Amino acid sequence: MTVLNKSEMIANALFDRIRSGELTGQLPSDKKVAEDFGVALMTATRALTLLQERGAVVRIPRKGTFVLAGDARELTVSCLPRFFEIFRKWMQIHHPEITLKHQPPRSGYSGDLRVMTTYSIFTSYNVEISQFSRLREERLRQSGRFWDKLCDLYHKDNRLYGVPYLFSPVLLHYNRSLMREIAPDFDPVALDWDTFTGLLEKAVDAGFNGIDLLCYAQTFFFNMVYCLAGHSPDESSVLKAAALFKKIIAFQGKSGVEKETFSKGRTLFALSPRHQTYDKSFEDYDIAPMPYINGVRSCPLASEALVVSSHCTDTEFLHDICEETLTPEFQRLVTASSYGVAADKSVAFESLKTSGRRDDFFFTETANAAVIFKDYPLELVQDLSLCIGDFRSGDIDFDEFKSDLSEAFARQKRAEKRKKRFLEMHEKNEYDNQGEYAV
Repeated sequence: MTVLNKSEMIANALFDRIRSGELTGQLPSDKKVAEDFGVALMTATRALTLLQERGAVVRIPRKGTFVLAGDARELTVSCLPRFFEIFRKWMQIHHPEITLKHQPPRSGYSGDLRVMTTYSIFTSYNVEISQFSRLREERLRQSGRFWDKLCDLYHKDNRLYGVPYLFSPVLLHYNRSLMREIAPDFDPVALDWDTFTGLLEKAVDAGFNGIDLLCYAQTFFFNMVYCLAGHSPDESSVLKAAALFKKIIAFQGKSGVEKETFSKGRTLFALSPRHQTYDKSFEDYDIAPMPYINGVRSCPLASEALVVSSHCTDTEFLHDICEETLTPEFQRLVTASSYGVAADKSVAFESLKTSGRRDDFFFTETANAAVIFKDYPLELVQDLSLCIGDFRSGDIDFDEFKSDLSEAFARQKRAEKRKKRFLEMHEKNEYDNQGEYAV
């Protein structure tokens, strides 16, 4: 016969009460358990530890002991591995009752929590992401902790879907040795469009590539439209941007070194946010702002935010977890390796590392940052993006590119007219029915 010590007997008694449903949520403190069972505090603490070892409760430092019967859960997080490892370590400390399961970001986006980027929010926000409450949004906006415009990046149809835990202006990285060769007096501060395209042409004439757009071709295009048209993008400004874009595309691989990227040292400029710096693969670079276009200097923003999928029911709790990514402690973790600029201003300044480069542009250019997709209807963003991708890849020529852009606007206008007619018809039917019922 096994003789149980006092800690085991108390653990068994508490376990029975948990199974019966008598005890739920937060258990009494160690001190209260000791008083209720008339034992020493150490004995009570050992009993609660035994319950945790059985998987019945979780003990969270400075918070208490919680029953896992109703609180235990698994959350699937759709994100890149680099974020998941940081987030997992954070959750193990602050929410050990939750088990995390990693899901690659391209496998259907069915996760409970997911990391969204600035651009992807405009292809998924309307059906897949849970909105922040008005109260939460107001509190975050009024806190004064975050950089201007960050709350606008994930704001659509007057609702907020997330706040990025890190961001970065998308700027120009340039090859210093090539720049010294073709323009030894280069001044990044005064860079305008004519100077920029002239440098691209000189690079190509010298046998190099002019620019590596990486995955930011659409972003670059929409930023040009913003400089040309401001907050009211129209077909005219888009076609003007197309003419500028045509010139840029010509400098990507004209020299016969199409497969040589910026990090191989054979390209003058690359369009990149801060978290895609080239410290490990290519160190001979510096940073410049985007060029003035039409007298306007604007830079798009790249960002990442943890958001809640719309299929989740406990959205307030999950939004609490999302908000934890905005704390200075978490942001120090996620930006420790120059992985972007922290959303919290105080943490961002702590992470300033010039490393002999004009890294300060990533902070000063926030004044010129633009939320470039905000004023476009979702369908138009998607249509224009497809046109830009087709032209850049060479699937269509420039005349087809312009024609497809115009057709995208025509489709949008037809859609808006249909929507207006439908609403008018719906309102008329409502009015007629009310009149009929009144009779």
